[in-house]
Amino acid sequence: MFFSILIPPDRLFGLCSKDISKRQAIENPEEYLEIISKYSKVVKVGTQECEIFDWKTEAEKIFKSINAWYFKFAPCKRYILKRSINNNRNILVRIENYYMHDTGCFKYITKKEIHVTQMVPKCIPPQPNLVHPKKISDVKRLLQIHFSENWRQNAKLDIYKPLIENVDALDSSNEVDTNDCACELMEEYPELCL
Repeated sequence: MFFSILIPPDRLFGLCSKDISKRQAIENPEEYLEIISKYSKVVKVGTQECEIFDWKTEAEKIFKSINAWYFKFAPCKRYILKRSINNNRNILVRIENYYMHDTGCFKYITKKEIHVTQMVPKCIPPQPNLVHPKKISDVKRLLQIHFSENWRQNAKLDIYKPLIENVDALDSSNEVDTNDCACELMEEYPELCL
């Protein structure tokens, strides 16, 4: 007999995908949020609910550089982390090169006299998403294909307008007027010149 276990995320993804497939087209990202919020709680990253912290720079202050660790990452099969018995403020790491053998010993990967509890990452303010101009030009082309040249009149597509206008402004400022350039004719040679 075969039993299928359905965990809550699978059930929620199934309900959301069923609701999305009922719609002919989703033109605005807010529609996705509306569908997902029917079945679960939506938490926006970068707000008070879910702040972003700079763990990378804080870890560089606390941990040794990876080249200075007592082991190499690639050949290791298992990593065992343990809280220090003498000092509850630090973490020990033991590595094993084999799945079946316990031959390693626990060592610190933090810098001398520095403990993991000293990590206090700073909150990072949300930053704008930077999209490559070629991707934006592709989106503009798709909007023109699906909604004709006057897609800008469609109120549901207002989310794309500022993004595409910024790229159009950049493109117009980067254009070089070729009419002002002086061109000289070169003499023709019968040989191929590179």
